[in-house]
Amino acid sequence: HQCTQSAKTGILDNAFHLLRPGGQLLISDYGRQRGPVMGLLFNLVRMTDGYADTRANKQGRIPAMLTAAGFQNIRETGATLTYTGSISLYTAEKPQ
Repeated sequence: HQCTQSAKTGILDNAFHLLRPGGQLLISDYGRQRGPVMGLLFNLVRMTDGYADTRANKQGRIPAMLTAAGFQNIRETGATLTYTGSISLYTAEKPQ
């Protein structure tokens, strides 16, 4: 969440390139916030880390970014509520 949008795209593209076919990528990061309280808490993070850099996270766009990088079977496998907002867990696979 602390990277620019172009850096996030580059990181996901590079992860796709480095994984073997059938390899799995696991991500734990802020995602779509669960309710107004989590949204308010995450706004504190956004004030510190920058609104532009955290926009994709707040809008829940990580799965779409994974799709754009070429991954498949993308799932949000869980979310943990924290004092700074909800942290989502994502899995994605590189096609065989």
